[in-house]
Amino acid sequence: MLVLGSSQHINTFNIDKIKSLSIQDLTVVKRRSGGGAVLAIPDSFFWFNLLIPAEDKLYEPNLTKSFDWLGQKLYLTLKKLKFGTVQDLESDLRVNKSKLTHNPAGKLWCFMDSNYGEIFVQDKKLVGISQRRTKYGSCYSVGINIKSEFEIMWLLTRSLLTRSSNIQYCLEEPVGHEDSIVFEFENRIAVFEMLDTDSFIQLFLEELDRR
Repeated sequence: MLVLGSSQHINTFNIDKIKSLSIQDLTVVKRRSGGGAVLAIPDSFFWFNLLIPAEDKLYEPNLTKSFDWLGQKLYLTLKKLKFGTVQDLESDLRVNKSKLTHNPAGKLWCFMDSNYGEIFVQDKKLVGISQRRTKYGSCYSVGINIKSEFEIMWLLTRSLLTRSSNIQYCLEEPVGHEDSIVFEFENRIAVFEMLDTDSFIQLFLEELDRR
């Protein structure tokens, strides 16, 4: 699935053009949280939701603190796992402490942005987090790329419907204009290959139990 963010219009991507790309079984849907789109392909993207009722002791009413709390739990979980292709960068694993960035590429793709609590390896985003809140509690969506699907992301990016003629989408090389949008998936997104998702969930639940 191509999962659009809550603020994205269904025509952010050219749906007819996407269908012509022969990407097998790709469905476009929309979630009620987050900003940019997420490409969720089986065996390539690990996605889980964490639901915390408002009356639960783990519920954090402060929005910023809630992202930071979850980020710390995810950080501690990841530190206990072997890092596959990013193993050599384990010492550079960090929880982001800065507010949401607003760059044009991030408005299109979730993993090109950064927000409180998200996990980075050096400058590459490893874990994306979004949150939907109601009076009943919080629903966190957590995502990790476990296989590179950058080629498909390139194809989808080229399908854009561009409404503003003064915005140039630089898909391969920057052209030097301030209003150009440069997509550097390989340089901005970390991939955790061979992630043992069962072990991850088990360790994550243990961290939640520590409260």
